[in-house]
Amino acid sequence: MSQETTKSGRKSPPRGEHPVKVDSTGRLKFPAAYKEYLDGLDEKAIFVTVVFGMIRGYTSSSWEQELSKLNSKPAVKKAVWEDGDRFGQDVTADGQGRATLPQKVRDVVPVEDSTLHMRFHGEVIWMYTEDQWSKMGAKNDANRESVKADAEELGFV
Repeated sequence: MSQETTKSGRKSPPRGEHPVKVDSTGRLKFPAAYKEYLDGLDEKAIFVTVVFGMIRGYTSSSWEQELSKLNSKPAVKKAVWEDGDRFGQDVTADGQGRATLPQKVRDVVPVEDSTLHMRFHGEVIWMYTEDQWSKMGAKNDANRESVKADAEELGFV
């Protein structure tokens, strides 16, 4: 699901979790790997919004691609789209990879003077608060053994 680029840059999103400090004005600096990847995209704006309580950043046309997954449930698609537009805005990082999260996003998920844990899911940047990151980790820890058995059965080592 990675995007082909016309420039010499990363062709697939960075892997792994990247902690990012958010200052008192909601400004953050993307990790170097993110900046490199985003610089390689033709479209520089990232649509930053809140979906189900989590801050997400959609690159290029990934917002529309994600919404299309909801086509079989028009009412759900409309509700998600309306919330996305209600809270979200296009954000463009400056030359050093700095950007300010939209005020409406910060009103819903206060992140000033905190750390966000970023990771790509396809072409979408998921931004977890410390609490969200801890809860996700605890859930994964609790499910590890059952998941491991299923993964091994499927040949994943």
